[in-house]
Amino acid sequence: MSIRNFYKNKSFFHKWLFSYLIIIALIMAGSILIYLYAYQITYQQSYQMNSMLLDNLIIETDGEIRNVDEIMKNLLIDSDVQKVTGLSGKVALGDQETISKVHQKITNLSASSPDITDVFISLNATDTVISVNGHMSSRLFYDLYFDSPYMSFEEFKELLRKKWRWNSILLDDKSGGQQIVFLQTSLNWDGGKDTATIGVTVSNDKLKKRFSEAAWDQGTKIFAINKENYVLGGELPTADEGDKEYKILDSDSQVKIEGIPYQLVKQASSVNDWVYFILTPISAIQKNARSIQLFTAAVMGVCVVLGIFTAWKLSVFYYHPLKKLMNIFGTHNIQRDGNEYQ
Repeated sequence: MSIRNFYKNKSFFHKWLFSYLIIIALIMAGSILIYLYAYQITYQQSYQMNSMLLDNLIIETDGEIRNVDEIMKNLLIDSDVQKVTGLSGKVALGDQETISKVHQKITNLSASSPDITDVFISLNATDTVISVNGHMSSRLFYDLYFDSPYMSFEEFKELLRKKWRWNSILLDDKSGGQQIVFLQTSLNWDGGKDTATIGVTVSNDKLKKRFSEAAWDQGTKIFAINKENYVLGGELPTADEGDKEYKILDSDSQVKIEGIPYQLVKQASSVNDWVYFILTPISAIQKNARSIQLFTAAVMGVCVVLGIFTAWKLSVFYYHPLKKLMNIFGTHNIQRDGNEYQ
């Protein structure tokens, strides 16, 4: 039997009741659409909030990087620094005075930011280092700060002798923490040779703390990746796909980590080659829409119960006069053609 015939053969009581139930169903469908729309709005707001959060972190972190760049530029063009980078062999008494001046300048420059842990100049020809803590051999400098199972002294020494052009690398330090080391090779203007490496170290642990404190959800992951693919300020989560590189993913895309989907937001630094990322669990975004879902479900439940009750009462109310007439005049015509009004 078709719906039309089913509807035609029913009494007016059932027709009225069915009509009211259709109205209730339409209201329920509208409520579901409102929830779905609210979830989409919440998702977009999460993306916008993460973008703003990333903007603020970038402004703060890039400000520190600009400060590092200024320190390195000041040292590159400083006349005393240029003198000590040209030293070779035994250091004379007059050179000691110049080294002392450079040490004082390094100390003053390192005090410009609480995140800077050290400023140093590695003198390749003399195999010594001038740092905040004085003029010492490369070996002593390594033993004091970067002695770790992950890098030998020879590897460290070779690292300082490479050509660097405003690069940043990540090194484990002796205390078990990590240091972001910004490196620039100093060119001796007289000889035209790479004679020294200028370095500025920034605590990666402090950057991690800054990023973790900025996260608005416990499952949110914030980190940066530089040109050399060092992960800075956090840990690199491995996507389930395995071969995905975060730097080539589009912002507002989704990645799965250990089966959990995450919303990805990324933005490049304006001062260097770093790219910043925020990964937020989709469940955290859904949690914000959960209150809307629960409220909608509660309202829908109340509406269904009240709606059915009201539909039944109204159907009885409007059908009651017709039923009285039927009781008075009989049901012969109704039985014949099913029309209660004839």
